Amino acid sequence: MLSDPLCPLCKEEEETSLHFLGKCCATVNIRRLHFGVPFLEPSDLKQAHWITLLRFAKATKRFQ
Repeated sequence: MLSDPLCPLCKEEEETSLHFLGKCCATVNIRRLHFGVPFLEPSDLKQAHWITLLRFAKATKRFQ
């Protein structure tokens, strides 16, 4: 059984870690709250503290 590669939140792009953490349009407001910006580049993610990343992921409720 193949799973759907589209992001379940926005249904616009393939769900990758970069998409989820930095690009998904469905989580713009949550991302802005946790990181201060609407979108993140890979270099931004490298500098982000793991606690902030974890809090962001939890706030999206994607993995409940």
